[in-house]
Amino acid sequence: MSGGRSTSCTRSPRERDLVRHLSTDLRLPALQRLPWEPGPRRFSSRWPTVRTRALQDALDLRYLRVLARWRVHQGAKQMPIASQLAPQIEQFIHDNPQGVLTSFRRNGMPQLSIVTVYPRDGGVGISITETRMKFKNLLRDPRCSVLISHVDWWSGFLVFEGKAELTHSGNTDPDTLRMARRHIFSATTRRRSADWDEYDRIANEDKRVAMLLRPDHVYGSALARMRAALAK
Repeated sequence: MSGGRSTSCTRSPRERDLVRHLSTDLRLPALQRLPWEPGPRRFSSRWPTVRTRALQDALDLRYLRVLARWRVHQGAKQMPIASQLAPQIEQFIHDNPQGVLTSFRRNGMPQLSIVTVYPRDGGVGISITETRMKFKNLLRDPRCSVLISHVDWWSGFLVFEGKAELTHSGNTDPDTLRMARRHIFSATTRRRSADWDEYDRIANEDKRVAMLLRPDHVYGSALARMRAALAK
């Protein structure tokens, strides 16, 4: 197998059916690749199970991206695709507000933490504090991932991988930090009003941090379920 990227690849009948199904659902012409995405990569045929699973995840995520782009062309008011998650993924985060955050210790070992999550600015918002080790890990190494599972655990999960963007007292002015902390409260409690002076005091004592994970990669069994639901 030659190295590098290829502009075309041989697809199995199952793969061709999947790609044709994506195009038919959206009334778009069949494409070897989407014009705003890199060319297809070759997967080793020696590992058919891994190859098929990776292809399925890629096509499921591509389907959601195409659908969001199609809605933009239909006049829906949405941000550019590069800076937002598909609506179905945002809803999944909204409906399942707890996740497991993975950061990396100084010795390279992963540290797992249960966190509160919510959709934010095209990514995953996460509430943490400056006093926890995960905050120190992320300051040193922003690489991280968060696993969000359906509340009944067996109905699908999503994993978001990327780098953490941290809004905290060491890099943000007080007014901006106060509003970021209030957004955490509104997003996680689904309430628009509160005793803000009291909340500001508690958030300041807790040294609350607004973390944003803009994913470079999303995978998980919930992608296939979302695609199946849209295909009905």
